[in-house]
Amino acid sequence: MFRVKLNQPTLHEAIALLFAGPVDLVGTERQVNRHGDRTEVRELAVSTELNAWADWPHLAQVGRLVHTRTQRGATTTE
Repeated sequence: MFRVKLNQPTLHEAIALLFAGPVDLVGTERQVNRHGDRTEVRELAVSTELNAWADWPHLAQVGRLVHTRTQRGATTTE
């Protein structure tokens, strides 16, 4: 698995557009962890829809990972 960085603007934008609207997902997974007063939720969504038109060698699937952390009433999302 590789992380798409901002120095690949075309692929980065294509992935952002894919997950901005309704998308046909291959799979999803959700994990919730609690540590003291902190709750962390990680949500992974995976799709193969970019394969047909992305000009990226050996592309098999792309995923979106959203990490949400809540501690003392404050929530952050990455």
